Amino acid sequence: VMFASVTRVMPFGEELGRRVVELVRTFHELTSKQVLGAQALTTAGLRGISARHLALASQSIAMAHALLPLLSKSIKDHLQPAVQPIFEQGVAALSADLLKHQHQMLDKIYMVMMERFEFQKAVLLRLPWESEAKLREEPNPSGYMESLMKETNVLHRILLNILSRKQLFGVYTRLGSAFGSRLIDTYATLDTSNDWVRRRIASDVSYLR
Repeated sequence: VMFASVTRVMPFGEELGRRVVELVRTFHELTSKQVLGAQALTTAGLRGISARHLALASQSIAMAHALLPLLSKSIKDHLQPAVQPIFEQGVAALSADLLKHQHQMLDKIYMVMMERFEFQKAVLLRLPWESEAKLREEPNPSGYMESLMKETNVLHRILLNILSRKQLFGVYTRLGSAFGSRLIDTYATLDTSNDWVRRRIASDVSYLR
């Protein structure tokens, strides 16, 4: 309504449309640089870019993406017909960029968790799998699995109040699949001819479920 009113009383529809697209693009680029580019470590004095920062940035970009068609329609209807196709092209390109970078934020959350998986994988491989007596002395479930589940649950509590249900489901479906396949590959490197190795793997996997 605001943009429609402005374009009715001012002969600057083309300029207004260009400026609105530039404004949204600037917001999008700054958000991406601050979070994906980690510039916030300097500008805001952060120690690191957390999953919370990534999720909030993702939703901020999602909001801009959702509002863009409304802004576009308010302006386009009051542009000269010759200008409308150019304006629509600019909006379409910006919309695609917003969607792409929103997905990149969620991809980064996935990559952060996979880095944590690789750390816990190294802990797994350092267990004394060759000795039943020494393996019995280790916590059960094993520390790597307990830590992995704790980190995954903490992430879930953070994302639950930020992401949509669909987004949250997508993130955890992807993580679950990756964890499962990589654990299988890692367990395959162990000597499972020993029954104590098989029992410990079964115990750890049951904790994962």
